[in-house]
Amino acid sequence: GGYADDVRSMVLESVEGATALAHIPSLLTISRDVYQEGDGVKLFMKNIDDISFEIKELMNMLLSLAKAGEYLHETMSDRFGLMHGDFYAHNVLIGRTHITTNTTTSADNGGNAGQQLLRSRALLSDFGSSFFYEKFGDHEDNTKALCLAGMEVRAWAILSLENVNFFMKSKERLNKHYQHI
Repeated sequence: GGYADDVRSMVLESVEGATALAHIPSLLTISRDVYQEGDGVKLFMKNIDDISFEIKELMNMLLSLAKAGEYLHETMSDRFGLMHGDFYAHNVLIGRTHITTNTTTSADNGGNAGQQLLRSRALLSDFGSSFFYEKFGDHEDNTKALCLAGMEVRAWAILSLENVNFFMKSKERLNKHYQHI
């Protein structure tokens, strides 16, 4: 088998009603995404009194993005990984999806068993910079593959830190605003 025999194709779903998590970098920010109130991050800032729920939503988003990266590099093909190449907040689409809670009451859903709740949904988008790479080169040496995957892990870590920092700063601004009212 040649290259084409070992590669699966990928079809991306059409996403409606989603918004980018952040704006693309500007000449002032160089390589940093631009976070502003009203961006996709606002989906985690629904209620000033329920920060634990919002943090759980934020962590779920970051975990789903980590799983997307793992899928691209490890699961999609035994022989090839897919480097996204642009794993940044401006390429993360955030939307809301309805879920039905379990029929039994649990502490996780605040006793809302069997009810429809809105949950955030994160999708990695824009595969324009992506490319396939062989997981194992000559003599089963996977140094190149580890370096490529490591670059995306680093990008995910930076994205995670940016979002946690933005989230906490937004909460501080809201708290200060409500203290003066």
